[in-house]
Amino acid sequence: MKTPSKTAEILMNSRYFMEDENWSSLAKRVGTAIAQAEKTPALQEEWAKKFTEIIQKGEFIPASPFLMNAGVNNHLFSCYVLPVEDSLTHIY
Repeated sequence: MKTPSKTAEILMNSRYFMEDENWSSLAKRVGTAIAQAEKTPALQEEWAKKFTEIIQKGEFIPASPFLMNAGVNNHLFSCYVLPVEDSLTHIY
């Protein structure tokens, strides 16, 4: 497991960690939440372990909405797009 720097720990504590959470438990929370997309419990467990490991090692760090919300609520996207019709009236 990669250990975050002191500066990274301070940042993550102020933005991403839940109460009494650390880097390892954040990785597990996020990895487990991402793996819920799999169809069977066996696949969910397999992928939760894989995702957790690569997050803990720092090989892949999901975007902030995942770090803040995975396993807590369903808002995991950085931006949302609203449909706009192809006319100046609807653009402005």
